Amino acid sequence: MHKSFLTFIFTVVMIGVFASLAHGAMRESAYQNEWCGEREGQVEYVLQDRARVDCLLPEYAVEVDFDNKWAEAIGQALYYAAMTGKKPAVLLIVGHNQERYLARFQRAAAGLGITLFLIEE
Repeated sequence: MHKSFLTFIFTVVMIGVFASLAHGAMRESAYQNEWCGEREGQVEYVLQDRARVDCLLPEYAVEVDFDNKWAEAIGQALYYAAMTGKKPAVLLIVGHNQERYLARFQRAAAGLGITLFLIEE
């Protein structure tokens, strides 16, 4: 991988860490558990480096985040996919500003092969 790409992923993940402190991160797990459980996926799949994939499905490594953390979700999904050999996917929990965040997500993720799933908050 190119150094600039890895730097991008790291930056996106760090932005998301700080954003998660400001948003209801505890509620995220409820959406994660329900959505992943309905698809018989593995919740909190632990990688070799101890990072945790929110939901591992037969085809996808899924990052679950609120819509305002769309940038973090992209970086994490790409990382999880690289580490598991699965396709990258994001489950965004959308609220009232969803159009703005979805447009940003789609622009940033264009051409990266990330599947987007949505669930309403």
